[in-house]
Amino acid sequence: MKQFIFFALLCTSTYAAIHILTEKEDHATLHISFNDLIKIQLRTNPSTGYAWNIEYPTDTFSLSQDTIKAEPHPSGMVGFPSIREIQLKPLKVGTTTIKLGYSRPWEKGKEPLRSLTYSVVIR
Repeated sequence: MKQFIFFALLCTSTYAAIHILTEKEDHATLHISFNDLIKIQLRTNPSTGYAWNIEYPTDTFSLSQDTIKAEPHPSGMVGFPSIREIQLKPLKVGTTTIKLGYSRPWEKGKEPLRSLTYSVVIR
């Protein structure tokens, strides 16, 4: 019986939820547990030169994944949108902000075409 209780506690204490953020959640405040993950999913079109740039405190999050997945499209088509997935893992408890800007890297000093801000409370 003791082994079962220990195993049950171990399973519940290591459970990590994945919280998905998109453009719809702009300016949202997200409350997460320390073991949880944040996955940011954003539409992008690399053929336009625009890219999502992310700013986050590196002492609060570690980047565990950053991928671009092509959306389904007819064979041979180019310039089709994709989904960029950025996954962050908390490193410490606290309150912080994640900012993203959709801009062209060579257009220095120009405001991003789109901007997103998420507030995160890690407990």
